[in-house]
Amino acid sequence: MNLKKALCQIACIASIVTIFTANPINKVFAAQTTNRAYSTKYFDNWWWHYDGVAQFNPSYKIPKDPGYSLDTGKYVKQSYVNYTRKKTKINGLHITREDVSVIGGRSYSPVASSKKTNATYKATATAKDSLNIIGNQTKFWYGWIYF
Repeated sequence: MNLKKALCQIACIASIVTIFTANPINKVFAAQTTNRAYSTKYFDNWWWHYDGVAQFNPSYKIPKDPGYSLDTGKYVKQSYVNYTRKKTKINGLHITREDVSVIGGRSYSPVASSKKTNATYKATATAKDSLNIIGNQTKFWYGWIYF
């Protein structure tokens, strides 16, 4: 009876893993699509993988209420992405938890030379995380540098 129960549990876990690996999970942050940032999360080989992108077109004047933490009326010159996790730091009697990059710092796009350039620029980064649901979770960050 215990063997049957164990085999059933293994089959259930295998089914769940198959669902995760066959269906990537996308997080999209707003409706405006010219200048945008997103992170795609998928499961593979017992790891969570994250692919992040912050893309922009320097000739696109940012409209009202664009989403993605963009400033209305400006033109983007460069973008960046980063993945972080909380890390506990002990300094004497002080214990702090800080966001620490898991990719070695921000990943930047190329710098656009002019507002008149009609091209898409992208900052990209990839990170992976274990299945430890109790541990620190990976967070996606992005930002914009303007002309």
